[in-house]
Amino acid sequence: MNGPSPVDAKPGVDQADDYDYIIKIIWYLDLQFGVRFFITPRDFDLLCRWREKRIPLEVIKESLANVVSRRRARTQPITGFANFNYEVKKNFKGFLELTVGEGDRSDSSSEAGDPVEFFFEGFPQALEPLRPVLENLKAQREAGVEELSTEALDEGLLRLFAADGELAMKTAVFLNSLAPSLRNPKIERKYRLNYVKGKFKIPDFEE
Repeated sequence: MNGPSPVDAKPGVDQADDYDYIIKIIWYLDLQFGVRFFITPRDFDLLCRWREKRIPLEVIKESLANVVSRRRARTQPITGFANFNYEVKKNFKGFLELTVGEGDRSDSSSEAGDPVEFFFEGFPQALEPLRPVLENLKAQREAGVEELSTEALDEGLLRLFAADGELAMKTAVFLNSLAPSLRNPKIERKYRLNYVKGKFKIPDFEE
């Protein structure tokens, strides 16, 4: 394969953010549709390109849903992320055209309510040992702290669920779905964190 490995750091792109973005896409496809396939370096490189183009995750999710629906209706298998690329590019182009001249429309998300408040209203019992850490993040967010660090939360979650059987099984399945050259401790760590945060609907305090 020519050029840098897809697991190498890319100039101007934070590798940790790459992993976070990529794992959210893989996890969504598995969680929502039960779609799993062997992820090759070519798949990984395509996901990195979507990340570099700053394609919003909501555009990606819509595209995945459309393609899965169409292919299932035609009994066509999904063999890799290349199956989604045309739909992603088409929807991203439509997204850009739709937002031109409309300014920042992110405020509209507030109509759905504050996800942080919603999370604390139904605080998961399993996360009680980390309540002080989560409440500290909430307090910093309310105080307008610009750069929140979630390192304490991340480390706490990894320790709290270190012996969790379900997480261990899911992580093993995920790693086995990756080509050997893509498997490393950083991507395993990101998968574990994304799985736990998704399972307990832990909000993004930095948004």
